[in-house]
Amino acid sequence: MTNPEITPDCHIQVSGFTVEPPQANAVVTAVLEQVDDWIADCDGFISSNIHVSEDQQQVLNYVQWRDAAAFQGFLNHHNQPILLQAIRDAGAEDMHAQHFELVACRDGNDNKGGNGSTAN
Repeated sequence: MTNPEITPDCHIQVSGFTVEPPQANAVVTAVLEQVDDWIADCDGFISSNIHVSEDQQQVLNYVQWRDAAAFQGFLNHHNQPILLQAIRDAGAEDMHAQHFELVACRDGNDNKGGNGSTAN
């Protein structure tokens, strides 16, 4: 499967999970299993990047979608309840999400003095 390119229409979801420190890795594993099982096959999925706080009490999932319509398709997917239950079963005590539009990005290849990539 090839990932679509990041475009100005790119839709970002940042989901956070509060966990007891021993459960952080279990939540990461639960999210990755769902990504591998079905989320990565959703139309418009670009990437999922999972982070754990240094104190192991927060797990953050930064997910990129081609556009808001692709993200909406993910939200309406019939496996959505399975995803949420898997995260709860792994030990997430609190879940929250925020949505963003991509307005600029830079990577290590961007010219230090330049503007990098912008989405507008």
